[in-house]
Amino acid sequence: MSNQIGKQELPFGYKFLAGSLAGVSETTVMYPLDVMKTRLQLQVVCSEQLTFVTGFINLLKREKLSTIYKGVTSPLLMEVPKRATKFACNSKYQSFLQDTFQKPHITQAITVIAGAMAGATEAIIIVPFELVKIRLQDSNTIYETPVQCCRSIITQNGIFAIYTGLEATIWRNSVWNSGYFGLMYLAKTMLPKPDNEKTELFNNFVAGMIGGSLSCFLSVPFDVIKSQIQRGNSKDKYGSEHIVGIKPLINSGTFLSGGQIKDEINPPKAVGSHLQIRADTKQDVMDLLRKDPFSENGVWNVDEAIVYRLDCVYREKLDLTL
Repeated sequence: MSNQIGKQELPFGYKFLAGSLAGVSETTVMYPLDVMKTRLQLQVVCSEQLTFVTGFINLLKREKLSTIYKGVTSPLLMEVPKRATKFACNSKYQSFLQDTFQKPHITQAITVIAGAMAGATEAIIIVPFELVKIRLQDSNTIYETPVQCCRSIITQNGIFAIYTGLEATIWRNSVWNSGYFGLMYLAKTMLPKPDNEKTELFNNFVAGMIGGSLSCFLSVPFDVIKSQIQRGNSKDKYGSEHIVGIKPLINSGTFLSGGQIKDEINPPKAVGSHLQIRADTKQDVMDLLRKDPFSENGVWNVDEAIVYRLDCVYREKLDLTL
């Protein structure tokens, strides 16, 4: 009797509720890691790049918990429709493909194709949530809340701007879902056939771990592209409005000296008052700052000067106490 009960298929409502609760729990616990993932993906290749460990330690040291969890409501709201779409569409597509190809049972090819189709459908639902999440996770974000971010996107670029990065998201989700469901199917066929609920649960855990890990490896390149596309609302190819108008300086590897600035900088408002200087070493920069004729009339406060190297999106703050 217990075996029969164990083999009964759970109603979709139960699966949906369990999946939604699992998704919300996962998002809440793993969100700081997701923030770090986004920060790493938004880096541009430069001489000194953050690693995951150093970046995560710096994140915990420098930012408040409220800052780390900024924008978490967006993925939380996304979880319910995301889970429903993923598993419902995958199940429907598997049945459709099974009938179309007249297969007596589901094959690995069907799970891969159905997973890709479900991923493409899922992408249409989640793109607006992902866009807002990426904008808020950017270390240079100017937004405080998801509502403010969404309103700004629509006001500045129109309603269809909320689907920025749709193509990249379709590719990412299609690759991830096809890999996940396909690898899970393969792993289950290779594991010993379960004879009780505990063994079946263990097999599902192992298959899910294998499918999830390898599918992440396959989809990461598309995820990086998606994050780069969905970052800040700049028209500049680097994607951050903090660099608007100074792309030539970035490309030429020059420096910008900033005055009366300590912890924060707002380059769009300050670019006009900055002086472009060319220097190769920190000492060259300090010498040029000492000779700066504008420092005397208050345009720059040389004693508190900060130099940002702009050949990398993550600007290097140098200690230039003179």
